Amino acid sequence: MVNLKMFEEYSSSQPKTMELLMSQTLEFLIPDENPETLNLKRKRSFPYKPTTSTFKTAKKLEKKLTEYGYSVTYYPKLSDQENKLLAIKNRLDYSDEIGWDYGPLLLVELSGSEKCAIYLDKGDKQGKHSVHFQKIERGFEVIYFKKATESEIHCLFWNEKEMVEGKFEDVDRHIEPGKDREDPIYITFVSYETSDKKEYFIEGEFYGTYEAGYEFESIYDMGFYEEEK
Repeated sequence: MVNLKMFEEYSSSQPKTMELLMSQTLEFLIPDENPETLNLKRKRSFPYKPTTSTFKTAKKLEKKLTEYGYSVTYYPKLSDQENKLLAIKNRLDYSDEIGWDYGPLLLVELSGSEKCAIYLDKGDKQGKHSVHFQKIERGFEVIYFKKATESEIHCLFWNEKEMVEGKFEDVDRHIEPGKDREDPIYITFVSYETSDKKEYFIEGEFYGTYEAGYEFESIYDMGFYEEEK
């Protein structure tokens, strides 16, 4: 007990870096794996096996990170009763009746003004789960894509103040002058449904051809949408 207390005090005094947070999180979620073998500098998603519901796992992780001295905000921001109901639904058949159509997320304060989002997905059809890390340095940041096609994007994102669930549809696409088909096409999406009722846009970078279709590559720009008058 004394050694554990000393370790927690030592951890609390350490600079809160992305790599340290990832290492401590993975030690908790994957205790049989050495974080040094997981290539923390390059990878941002890692498979793990939850021992209970995803939401209960996230709550336990929140408690552990708080003991290490981190400031942690848990999402979804619901009452205790709603969180219990969400955990039950997660074990059975996940539903968005409560108004949160994603897995749990922990927003962690790092040293300086940086933040890191730790997202525990709900698992795929084979029951395989992953934990995802996304550093937030400034501005908008997509944390997790549920869907990203040339016609629609569904994602969980940071809007500089809060986590927002958003659904977007394409409204415009263009190729930079002089570019050929091996270069990206830029598709603009505008939100048609968001959890905070505000409007946003996403400009995505896609690769492919008109005949075969285009595949999502990355976010080129994102922000609040203001319709031209």
